[in-house]
Amino acid sequence: MQFNDIFGLPTEHEDVGNIYPILVKDSEEFDQYSGLLAQGKQHFPNKKDTPLLECIYTASEQEATPLILAYLGQLFKLVLRVKEIEIKHDGKHWYYLIEGSTPHVDSEGNVKEKIITVDNYDSIREIIMKQNLIVEPRFFKDPRVAKKAQSFLETKAKGGIEMTMEDKITTVSVWVGKTYEELSNYTIYQLESEFGRICQLADYQSQVLMMTNPHADLKGVKFKHFAEKLNLMSDPFEGFMKKKGDLSVTKALE
Repeated sequence: MQFNDIFGLPTEHEDVGNIYPILVKDSEEFDQYSGLLAQGKQHFPNKKDTPLLECIYTASEQEATPLILAYLGQLFKLVLRVKEIEIKHDGKHWYYLIEGSTPHVDSEGNVKEKIITVDNYDSIREIIMKQNLIVEPRFFKDPRVAKKAQSFLETKAKGGIEMTMEDKITTVSVWVGKTYEELSNYTIYQLESEFGRICQLADYQSQVLMMTNPHADLKGVKFKHFAEKLNLMSDPFEGFMKKKGDLSVTKALE
């Protein structure tokens, strides 16, 4: 359904059933594990033929594999809203068995257990990231460009407004009169969407006030409608190093 995310509804996946968006009250716990989810194939340039899930749990020293697998297991428990997930090995790869779940019939009529494997992880990951507005960070092969990219983010942060999740919660509460208990049961998507719309509406009201000033110079001013589409998954590196002819940057961004 097109409006699942804004209505806070789950998205169904053929192999695991309903995948639920994270609630604001669970966001701190989710944040402990979501960094693993943000890692894509671009972050493992030397493992092009290795499934993404395997890349993630083998990225560190072998001793760290059980911890990484456990962290991902906790994340899956949150988004599937189940109490237990068993980590198993099939002789080649690790996978997750959703305990207590009822076997289901797939599109080809086969009876299957609900599991997360190297084969379906990518599609499950895509759903979770979209539901919770996670943007995969860019990977820069050239260390020099990576350093410039970090400087770009730091400069951008200095010119922006420091804002936390708590600030967004209090803003929405004051603006629309929601209680904190009500907002704790918002999804991350709903909170960010509502906060973004409030900001856009406030900007629009400021623009309207400017128009009433006969002495205001409005040449070149672009007015943004309060109902204009929100970009909730903006790339933090947008605008970084886009000079034509810069071959070193072009290669680093590949």
